[in-house]
Amino acid sequence: MFRWIIDISSKLHNMKTPLDRPSRRKTTSLGVLLIAILFFCVSCGTSRRAEPPRPPLKISINSWVGWGPLFIAKERGLFGDTKFDIIFTEDAGARRSGMIAGQVDAYASSVDNLAIDGTFGVIGKTVLSFDESFGADGIVAKRGISFSNMKGRKVAVQKGLPGHFLLLSALQRNGLKPTDISILDMDADKAGSAFVGGSVDVAVTWEPWISKAITVPGAQKLFTTREYPGLIVDTLVVRDPVLKDRSPEIRALIKGWFAALQWYEANADEGNKIIASAYRLKPEEVKDIASGIRFCNLQRNRELLGTATSPGSAVALFAQAAGLWKDAGVTTSVLEAKSFFDASYLPE
Repeated sequence: MFRWIIDISSKLHNMKTPLDRPSRRKTTSLGVLLIAILFFCVSCGTSRRAEPPRPPLKISINSWVGWGPLFIAKERGLFGDTKFDIIFTEDAGARRSGMIAGQVDAYASSVDNLAIDGTFGVIGKTVLSFDESFGADGIVAKRGISFSNMKGRKVAVQKGLPGHFLLLSALQRNGLKPTDISILDMDADKAGSAFVGGSVDVAVTWEPWISKAITVPGAQKLFTTREYPGLIVDTLVVRDPVLKDRSPEIRALIKGWFAALQWYEANADEGNKIIASAYRLKPEEVKDIASGIRFCNLQRNRELLGTATSPGSAVALFAQAAGLWKDAGVTTSVLEAKSFFDASYLPE
């Protein structure tokens, strides 16, 4: 097709016979027509070679209600045309491996947990703070036990996860070292269940187990995030290549999150039903757990993430966690906190 057009155009251009005005107009018209056909063919070829639509972005989370408004945004269409697949991955190691291998584009992580995952090779940026624990995580103990007599005791907690960081922080605040206690390694649900069952004297757990635990005769809350908000902060971490190649979609996700929070605030009961359906819980269970969470709006995000020239409190939290993890022998190095945060994706 292109060769035929070029041949015709060349012949018209090289004609030796003088042309009067009318024939010149005809030739010019034919040339314009040929050029139009050429552009049409080129545009058709370009459309045939257009890249297929990109697959939905994959976001890995675990069964923590703090990420719940993501499902509100998805159901209410608050992400616009941008598509996301939200994948439940309960094992922390599997979530980390998925990020390292590029099997997912982003994952939900607490700031303290990212300080561990970075040492394993997770390369990404924290671009959004989802929520912060406000009483949903804590330490329960039998009455009579306090930090003043904690030395030598066994504490049920899952190593290397937010509950462990909470415990290390509490020990540090009370002048104790990680070596002053013995750890019984079990997840938050099992730790809470073990405490309620009477098989352990001290447990680091979360809701609803904290509420269940204090119903046990002789039980007490020893330390919770209600007294120390901003200690466990949950965030969205996006792989660096994804931020480079698909930044408009990441911005759409963040915008959708804030829109979901506004909608949830005005429609709490309906929102709890949406979250409950996603997590296979009852709406009243979501309500109870959410009462111990502070969702992070735009203003709070700016406080936590800061700016390139003025780092926010989450950056300092990362540095604190990195130091505690190393002191406890969980990691062997301390990474630069600022390299894991980028507030530029927040709306103006």
